[in-house]
Amino acid sequence: MISKLSIGLLTISIFLISEIVNAQTEYDIYDSLIVRAEGYLVKKEFSKAIENYQNALDRVKPSSPTPYFKLAFCMLELNDAKKAQNWIKKGISEGGGKKDYLLNFEEFSKYKESKMFSEILSSYDVLRKRYLNSIANIDIYLEIEQMLVRDQLVRKIDDIIRGRSQEDMELIVNKLETSIINGDINQINKYEKMLFPEPIEEYKELNRRLIRKVDSINISRLITITEEFGWQENAWLILWHQRDSYGDKNRIWNHFKPLIDEEIASGTLSRSFWLPFENFNNFSNLKINISVDEN
Repeated sequence: MISKLSIGLLTISIFLISEIVNAQTEYDIYDSLIVRAEGYLVKKEFSKAIENYQNALDRVKPSSPTPYFKLAFCMLELNDAKKAQNWIKKGISEGGGKKDYLLNFEEFSKYKESKMFSEILSSYDVLRKRYLNSIANIDIYLEIEQMLVRDQLVRKIDDIIRGRSQEDMELIVNKLETSIINGDINQINKYEKMLFPEPIEEYKELNRRLIRKVDSINISRLITITEEFGWQENAWLILWHQRDSYGDKNRIWNHFKPLIDEEIASGTLSRSFWLPFENFNNFSNLKINISVDEN
C-alpha cells in the first residue's frame, strides 16, 4: 500500500546517503530520483512524482515494472489515461512486468474495469514478447526461470499436500491484512495460523532436505553461469536463499560479493542491492544477542 512506503523510503534514503561516494553513477542518481518520486507519491503530489519518475527512467531502464506502474498510477490520478496506458505498456515491454503482477498491482485496482486496462490486457502477449526479445542470453534467462520453478516448488510442498492453491493463500493474506487494520486479535491469530500452519510432521524432514538440495544445485549452477555471463537479475531469489551465510568467507560469497560490487561500482546495479542482506544479517545478530542476554 502507498501509505506503507514511508518506512521503506526512510531506510533506503539513509542507506543511499551513507553509501553514495563522490563519484556518482547513473544508478546512484536513478535511486535518488526514485526515492524522491516515492516521497511525493506518499504525499499525493502526483505532478512532482511524475517528474522524478520520468527523470529516473530517462537515466536507467530497470528490470522491474514497478517504477513504470507507479508513474502510470500518478498519471491516472491526474486523469491522463492515455499517457498512463503508454507507461504501463512500457512496464511490460521494457520492465518485464508479468500479467499476474499487473493484475495484482494494488494501485490499479480501481482502474481494472476501464477500457484503457482492457486494451493493455489485449496487447499483453505482444508486449511480453517484445520484452523477451530484448533479453541478452535468452537461454540463460529461461534456464534461471526453470531454477526458480524448482526453488518455489520445494518450498510449496506443504501447500501442495494440503491442497492449498495460490488463490487460497492470497485470500488468507487479504483477510489477515483486514484483521490487522481492524485490530481484531482473534481474527489475526486465526489467519496467521492458517497462513503459517505447523508443518506436516511426516514430511517436515524430507521437505528440509529437498530445499537444501535444490538450493545447493541452483547456487552451484548460478556460480557457473555468472562466471561466464555476469550477474543475472532474475536470479536474485536464488542468491537470497543463501542469506544465512551472508558475510561468511565461502565459495558462494567469495564469488558473488566481488562480482556484484564491481557491477555496483560500474553503475549497472543499485547500491541498495545488499540492503536486504545487511538488514537480515543485522536482525539475525540482534536475535542472537538478545538470546545470549536472556540466558
